[in-house]
Amino acid sequence: MSKIEVRPIDRHKWHGKTGEDSFTRDKKIQALVGEDMKYQTGLTEEDIAFLTKSGFKGDLSDNYNPDEPHPYWDSKSGVVNLKNATAIYDTSKPLDLIKVAIMRGSKFVANSTKEYEAGEFPNATHVIFNEAEEVEIKASRVATRNNAIIKASQISTQRKKQIINILAGKDCTGKSDKYVEVELSKLTEDKAKEVLRMLEIPVETTEAHDFILKCLKANIFKKKGHKYWYYESMLGEDMEAVIRYVNDDENNEWRLKLEAKLNKD
Repeated sequence: MSKIEVRPIDRHKWHGKTGEDSFTRDKKIQALVGEDMKYQTGLTEEDIAFLTKSGFKGDLSDNYNPDEPHPYWDSKSGVVNLKNATAIYDTSKPLDLIKVAIMRGSKFVANSTKEYEAGEFPNATHVIFNEAEEVEIKASRVATRNNAIIKASQISTQRKKQIINILAGKDCTGKSDKYVEVELSKLTEDKAKEVLRMLEIPVETTEAHDFILKCLKANIFKKKGHKYWYYESMLGEDMEAVIRYVNDDENNEWRLKLEAKLNKD
């Protein structure tokens, strides 16, 4: 048994406030009934054994009766208040152990930062914090960022401009080398994984993607719904299809004319 720290997950809200400054309301959760018609208490056999040994007298059975409220899970004691602030729970105390178990079984509480970032808890408003795991995650992020910095330093300025346009939506045409380096530095800091992914993509693909974005900005191409158009001709139903169209050898002369128009403008 140990102390468990539960933290609210900072999300960008309309009020622009985060952490304790945010006025996001507290949330109350309790063990819900699953498809197997049992309460999702989150309690393990080890937890039950500990609680029994500790002399806990409450009814912790997970059986659901639609005609009768459960004496514990449907009572005030079975409710956990997720506050908009860090909370500490001591699982050596029976009531705290039960609350932590309920949180572990809830879709609103990610069991770890790693699982949350992997998309396993899309509805989570809180996360169970693990210091050792946090250190590991941060170290991994630093390694990824450093790898992105090293690999990005080895490519041409032109390709750097293409990646910046694709990932940040900033056309660097005519911008100085220093401007490009600053913008790329921002990307390696905030989107290191995406930068590394872009560096694995064939050069002709990023060139075409960059070209398409410039044509969209110049209103040469238009996007209607999810489809891309050049006047009355549909180029494709998604970016990948348009890239294939642009890179088709049969369309090379047409592409060169559009590139000349872009450079002229």
